[in-house]
Amino acid sequence: PGEIGVVECHGTGTALGDPIEVNALRGVFDGPKDGAQADCVPLWLGAGKTNLGHLEAAAGFAGLAKAISCLQRRQVPANVHFAELSPHIDLGASRLQVPEGAPEAPAQGRRCLAGVSSFGFGGTNAHAVLQSIGPDAAAPDLWPSARSRGGKRVAMLFAGQGGMRPGVGRQLYFADAAFRKALDRCADLCLPHLSGRLRLQDLICTDWDDASTEKMTSSALHSFLVTFSLEYALAEMWRARGVVPFAVLGHSLGEFAAAVQAGVMTLEDGLKLVAARGSLTDEVCEPWAGAMAAVFAPLEQLRGGLVGGEGTSSLAIAALNAPEQT
Repeated sequence: PGEIGVVECHGTGTALGDPIEVNALRGVFDGPKDGAQADCVPLWLGAGKTNLGHLEAAAGFAGLAKAISCLQRRQVPANVHFAELSPHIDLGASRLQVPEGAPEAPAQGRRCLAGVSSFGFGGTNAHAVLQSIGPDAAAPDLWPSARSRGGKRVAMLFAGQGGMRPGVGRQLYFADAAFRKALDRCADLCLPHLSGRLRLQDLICTDWDDASTEKMTSSALHSFLVTFSLEYALAEMWRARGVVPFAVLGHSLGEFAAAVQAGVMTLEDGLKLVAARGSLTDEVCEPWAGAMAAVFAPLEQLRGGLVGGEGTSSLAIAALNAPEQT
């Protein structure tokens, strides 16, 4: 008990309750009466209710927050509106003291401990003891490495098409300023490719019905521009929060967004290429007329087996995803 430096009291300011609480604290924290308490640190009494009033069920949390702040700053502030001690409270030669004026600093060279009391009207009583965290111990000297290791680095992966769904990106557009700014920039650059009749925001933020859903998913131009713009806006949202990738990777359509983020091309050029790819896809492919599948097998195995040779099947090799996936 002699190490406790501050107690955040329940302290309702009543003539009956405060003396009872202080007497209880003296009985526990004042220590022996034979002079041994001279080594004890002063015990400062605080009461956050002088600042906030009685928060009822949340009063204990207010006291806890104040006690934590005292430990963090190693200071005990004076109690607001405190003028003089109640005549019903006698501190006498007690180590219990009420801070006045400038903040009091706990004794140096000791660990800092604080108590928090909270007494509920219904009989739920609690007292917690908190301890400050000391400074981190210095790391032992090590031989310097030829390559120092910094913090963890971040890489961004941009996926291909196929992830469109009703309302994709809508909540982020209205909730995040950085995301919205980036998407609006894409929308302005997309206007020439959408013939000026449709805005990118219309495809992303409007409530979708069956007709608009079909319009989105059946047009490669629309879905490609939306996918690219969403990926670009997401990356810009993270950049606005200080998350800057050291590397970017892209798959299929995502390669365009990755190239823009890497500085290989401008945003305007990236959107031009995506729009051209989408327009050509719409021009040569009828909606829902074809499909793609990923097969976990090497290219040579499929070329001679599944396809059955060039020109003898309606299947064609579209992409080589990995050595063991075609």
